[in-house]
Amino acid sequence: LEYTNPVIGGLIGKMRMLGAMAGVGFSLQQYIAMSDQLKTIEGQIKNVTKAEEETKRVETEIYAMAGRSRQSYAESANLFTSVARNARELGKSTDDILKFTEDVANAMLLGGGSAASQQAALVQLGQALGSGTLRGDELNSIMEQAPKLAETIAKGMGTTIGNLRKLGSEGKLTAKDVFDAVRKQSDSLKKDLGNMPWTVSQSTGRVRDAMAQLFFTIENKFGFGDKLARTMAKIADFIDVVTAKLNQIPAEKLISYLRVAGIFA
Repeated sequence: LEYTNPVIGGLIGKMRMLGAMAGVGFSLQQYIAMSDQLKTIEGQIKNVTKAEEETKRVETEIYAMAGRSRQSYAESANLFTSVARNARELGKSTDDILKFTEDVANAMLLGGGSAASQQAALVQLGQALGSGTLRGDELNSIMEQAPKLAETIAKGMGTTIGNLRKLGSEGKLTAKDVFDAVRKQSDSLKKDLGNMPWTVSQSTGRVRDAMAQLFFTIENKFGFGDKLARTMAKIADFIDVVTAKLNQIPAEKLISYLRVAGIFA
């Protein structure tokens, strides 16, 4: 495409360069993949929010949070929805859950470890929030898979890791205790994160998220992906009709038709 406006042309050029650095191109495939991912995330957030206005606000907050905590938008949204599904019974507001989500994300980043280990710890945390108690096995998993998060809980409760383990084994570590303890360490976690340098991987991830938001905005404005999806669905329906009709034709007749048409030798 040619851009006669030099400002637009320069902007498109810069975005292509940044996208290439982050492994994202201006292609239909990338456009569809990123737009579809954000549609899925929007649906998940809708399931844990009360109204359209709140959904939009939460999406904006999660995107900003992902940038601050250097996590991908998808990871941050998944963490929020997981916490929201389980923390409602604690009487916490959406804003409380957003702040808790960011605190947990910060603790995970500071603690390092593999994505699989962090995910395992988050599953245990979600179960604890849902059941109302962080029990021994769940706590042990968090201590092993996400030691920084366990340390954050202990500090927030003003106790030691050893005593935290004791409380967990006795079933005395409530979900409310865990939630409030993590929130108390919010400022400390943000300070520690501020002392960590950004990595190239984190920066390119930030660019990918920005590109995804751009594609999603274009999709919401013009619906290119939606129109393409509807067209493909109609094609699939047509293929099904053809298949059904072919199944009704005896094999001998079908072969005869194909021979006449010069398709079957």
